[in-house]
Amino acid sequence: IPEVLERLTKLNKPFILIMPSSKINTQYFQNIFRDIQKPQLIIPKKRINFKKLNEPKSKSSCNFDCFYYCWKMNLPNDLTFL
Repeated sequence: IPEVLERLTKLNKPFILIMPSSKINTQYFQNIFRDIQKPQLIIPKKRINFKKLNEPKSKSSCNFDCFYYCWKMNLPNDLTFL
């Protein structure tokens, strides 16, 4: 993930990524966004469920929370609760 974030910010294009909420506390995340425009967050009302495409009948539950990490999207608020 650090490489993806670094590449996306170097491209200087707006993006939205769904990542675990814990990523905001990582050292690499803080280092990447230290000297550039800070990301904005969209926090869903409840946990996002992901479906496995190769297992259509599997349960779609997820055991961790995710946020939408937005960069250069010019949202009205830095923190948005859905």
